[in-house]
Amino acid sequence: MSTTTGKVTDTENMPDYVCIECGRDSNELYRYFGDSVLKITHCEYCGKVVDKYIEFDPVIILLDGVLLKAQAYRHILYNSKVSVHWKLCVLCMLCEAYIKWSHLKSQNADGTKDFLYYALEWDYYAMFLIASVEFASFMFGVIAACQILQKISSTPTQSISLQVRALMLSSSGKLLVIPAVIWGQSGSLLLLWLTSLFVFTSSVQSVKVLFQRHTAVCCILVLCGYIVQILVQKFLTPGLELTLLTR
Repeated sequence: MSTTTGKVTDTENMPDYVCIECGRDSNELYRYFGDSVLKITHCEYCGKVVDKYIEFDPVIILLDGVLLKAQAYRHILYNSKVSVHWKLCVLCMLCEAYIKWSHLKSQNADGTKDFLYYALEWDYYAMFLIASVEFASFMFGVIAACQILQKISSTPTQSISLQVRALMLSSSGKLLVIPAVIWGQSGSLLLLWLTSLFVFTSSVQSVKVLFQRHTAVCCILVLCGYIVQILVQKFLTPGLELTLLTR
């Protein structure tokens, strides 16, 4: 009887599978026996199913991700072939740029302009560039802190590309601005705080899944990213605004 496994065949281009329950490595997610029989692999360390999400609808996986379940994060980062993080990140930066620029415009306008008005302005895209620089500085701070942690401790080594992917996916909370724009609440301080809180907790969960460290340590690592971002906002962003927004 022939068998087919859900096993990684190119270890240079793809990450190993992991058990979503305990985080240990696994050689396969499932195995085919013939044409119609499929057996889900159990973890040899914890005895649980390596990845139950391979049988789940993507909507369920998304909901579990929003609920910050570590199992969903491991599935997305290690066991799935999700490659939309770049597109998702661009969309998040567009949302962030809209919030930034609408706040600036509200100081000089009557606030009656809609989203399309800002989208047609060069200044809107200048704010997109500024938002991208600030987010890049956040990722740099987190990744630099993680690299230091890997040097000084027995923390599992993770590739920088995987860390970038995790932080990009964690920024999806910025998409909350879309319903806020529809409801006309893009300037709400409560929305901004809730969005920031979700992005922070999501980033902490991503770092925790990657490096298997205590929550407090992961919070410090993410806060390092925010510190770098705040420094950029204070010292670099004003200069960029002066350069890019001057007509």
